[in-house]
Amino acid sequence: MSELNSGLSVSKYFGRRLVELVDLPVGARVLDVGFGLGSSLFPAAQQVGPKGQVIGIDIDEERVEKTAAFILERETENAQVLRMDVLQMSFEDDFFDFMLGGFIVPYLFKPNTQQIAPEVCRVLKRGGRVGFTTWDYIEDDDRMIAALKEELPSEIEGRNLSVYTSYPVHELEVSFSEAGFEDVTHLREVAEFVYPDIEKWWSAVQYQSWIRCYKEIESRGPGELERFKEATYRKLKDQESSEFRFKVSVDFFFGLFE
Repeated sequence: MSELNSGLSVSKYFGRRLVELVDLPVGARVLDVGFGLGSSLFPAAQQVGPKGQVIGIDIDEERVEKTAAFILERETENAQVLRMDVLQMSFEDDFFDFMLGGFIVPYLFKPNTQQIAPEVCRVLKRGGRVGFTTWDYIEDDDRMIAALKEELPSEIEGRNLSVYTSYPVHELEVSFSEAGFEDVTHLREVAEFVYPDIEKWWSAVQYQSWIRCYKEIESRGPGELERFKEATYRKLKDQESSEFRFKVSVDFFFGLFE
């Protein structure tokens, strides 16, 4: 198990690990589906080098705009992002050498395998490889949800606040095989994230799916979100230490398109 002391966000760490494990060669052309804010896209662009190319697609216009701005800011000339639906991609057949997807497996392969698989395979070259991640568990998920339920009991009643959805490994392996991928392999990794202070912890969690709840707290008046942040941090961290730490377990899936 890896221990991370830098306050690195979960998505950035596992995005980088996905690129490392899929072993992208220099010069490869890579499709990043559902790139979010570039947790896999930027490491992939660095790995394939100036002769390679990484194209990210996402249907969320705000994420596309933000990540496009990051690309310009970082002068990452071999990467670009497009607003595009994975069901209707405008790329030519056999266009990509690799395909990556960070935490989008449930959206791609359950329950839409028959719809999405042909389009995914169409844009991949024969011999192309895919690499995807999905959650196993996030240790702080239940604790943050409990804090939000205490703070917003009526506002969030009946709402699914979980950051992740976990699926049985065997079901996902079957879905990958049904999608047309061969040599499907699975790897599980656990990392412990250590946040030495409240600001590093908050910067890692504030943009997760709980952001709607944070906005509702903030709307109550000046200082309300800061009060919640400090109170929640005190509850979540180890009472005998100034640090806050939690474990995250992630499943990696790899396959070959023959």
